[in-house]
Amino acid sequence: MLAIVGLVGVGACDPCFGTVSCEVGPRVVVTGQLVEAMSGAPVDGVPIRAVVVRGVAEPGTEVVTTTSAGGHWRAEFTAFEAGEVFLDVTVSPPALSEPYVVRGVRVHTVDVRGDAHLLPRWVVNPWFNIHGELFLRGTDNDLIMNTAVAFTRTGGAAITGPAVSDGVFRAPTDPHGRVQLFQFAAFPDRLASVVGDLTLTLPAPYGPATVRGVELVPTHEYRPLGNVYRMAVGPNMDYYVSVADRVTGETVGGVGVEFRRTGGVVISPETITTSSDAFGWVRLQPRAFGNGDVIGDLTITPPAPYAGTVIRGYRLSTFEDGIGRSLGVWYLDRAVPSVAPDFNAASP
Repeated sequence: MLAIVGLVGVGACDPCFGTVSCEVGPRVVVTGQLVEAMSGAPVDGVPIRAVVVRGVAEPGTEVVTTTSAGGHWRAEFTAFEAGEVFLDVTVSPPALSEPYVVRGVRVHTVDVRGDAHLLPRWVVNPWFNIHGELFLRGTDNDLIMNTAVAFTRTGGAAITGPAVSDGVFRAPTDPHGRVQLFQFAAFPDRLASVVGDLTLTLPAPYGPATVRGVELVPTHEYRPLGNVYRMAVGPNMDYYVSVADRVTGETVGGVGVEFRRTGGVVISPETITTSSDAFGWVRLQPRAFGNGDVIGDLTITPPAPYAGTVIRGYRLSTFEDGIGRSLGVWYLDRAVPSVAPDFNAASP
């Protein structure tokens, strides 16, 4: 009795148990489905081209098919042996300005009749599953809430949709400082990034602000995980400078630097005290409360044998880029040693 039970258990683990000739040689079988991005409705009649790039099937082998029976498509390739194949799949929705290509689709071989590698659902209209989270520059989490935002396209894919007018997308931030970019309110004309400037008006004392060169990447997948782009907004005063010996050009560490505000845009702190590091770099990074120039006294206190200096009315301007700006090189002169007068010397 025990022997019979053992034989039944072994047979039940065989995928071909009770089936005649269900095993086949290793093959690559991939299936997918195309749907509409917003509704998820299947779309028939879309041309698909799958090409082997590398792996255990002949490179360059291709299958051309069309979605049908609920947006489904299937491609099958003969494999040399069990393993992996990488495919480039071209999707040609008629509404796009050009087909899109999903490169390097990784597929495993199968050896049982009816098995296939099922891809996630793709869409006929690529979309942007992105939220922009806006916060005031110089803070960790001072979110910009309930504020109108405009995204003006400057390059990349064209965008159209219910929230787009003359290439400008408009939407407000929510109570959590987030704005949808763009979900189903704007679609690209092809599977390509769109680049633009994000503009908004901050409360006093800041005023208008712009985040330039924002690049948004669309997705061809139906419901992937969303992306959150955190963007600092407002005036920037992130400056850096190198301190060096004027004669040798070598950088000098341990140089004391103080900038004390005397006028212009309000900053915090109003007095910045720092020093050059071992490589001669100094960084000035106050938070600015407004756009324009900050005026102050700059005091440089180097170690011996260099001479210190004070520059009054030194100006630093705010800017909107997210990357710090260079003040170039501050060169130090060696101090001229003082000589005590020789009262015994003859008068000229």
